[in-house]
Amino acid sequence: MLRATTFQVGVLTACATAAWLVMTLPAGTVVDRVAKRPLMIGCGVARGVVVASIPVGAALGHLTIVHLYAMAFLVGSINVVFEIACQSYLPVLLSRRRLIEGNCSAG
Repeated sequence: MLRATTFQVGVLTACATAAWLVMTLPAGTVVDRVAKRPLMIGCGVARGVVVASIPVGAALGHLTIVHLYAMAFLVGSINVVFEIACQSYLPVLLSRRRLIEGNCSAG
């Protein structure tokens, strides 16, 4: 629909991946300071809203490659927060002796 070049598709992929580089440390500090379950639920809702903006933008005729770059970075950032919260939440759910087994099956 946008007739993106291979370079633009590569940049789009890089935007999603760059979120891990940029957001990991700040996300770790946020996750350590807030309740993890509501944060994870909020991440799921936020991801849904961000991803829903793509078909809405396409339907309105306002979808651009820059919009996709921004959405890829936002979804990547939300994924970073979610994944860090998920790994930090596991010790809350499991007893100490079941933690190793839980880590092996969580990945």
